[in-house]
Amino acid sequence: MAYTHLAALGARLGARGLEVELTVRGLRVINPQVPECCPRTALAEDTITCRRRPDDHGMPWFWTVRGEPIAPADRGGDAVVATLGNLAHRHSPEGGR
Repeated sequence: MAYTHLAALGARLGARGLEVELTVRGLRVINPQVPECCPRTALAEDTITCRRRPDDHGMPWFWTVRGEPIAPADRGGDAVVATLGNLAHRHSPEGGR
């Protein structure tokens, strides 16, 4: 079940321009637009897992590598929006410095 949900999410994120790789640890997602040089930018990558959420009657959810819930696994569109937001390139208030 988890593999199917992660594969479907990977296809959707790949279609949005993110680099995706399904690994034994989860779905590795990389935003190639985020520079790795600057401390105030968003994360450049995440590894998403799919596991049951006890406080939602054991329903499968997507989770960040930090253990934060993203969205229910049957709400792939919500997971795409949340992941795009988490990995979005943000300019620093100093104008990119």
